[in-house]
Amino acid sequence: MNQFHINNENTEDTFDSTENLQDAIRIAREVATKGPVGEPVCIEHKGKNIRQFVLKPNGEVEEKVLV
Repeated sequence: MNQFHINNENTEDTFDSTENLQDAIRIAREVATKGPVGEPVCIEHKGKNIRQFVLKPNGEVEEKVLV
């Protein structure tokens, strides 16, 4: 069973799931780069968002660790 789910925090759309945190980070960063600026893409683990990625206006993806 996949432990990490990549979703859009605002729309609650789920993009993918994986068993590996590193894969989840890679996927979430990719999803964030394709979305609108400021749209939060989160990694969920055991029902809680643990990391958040947001595309900045300059094209960089900013990561926030949520505890």
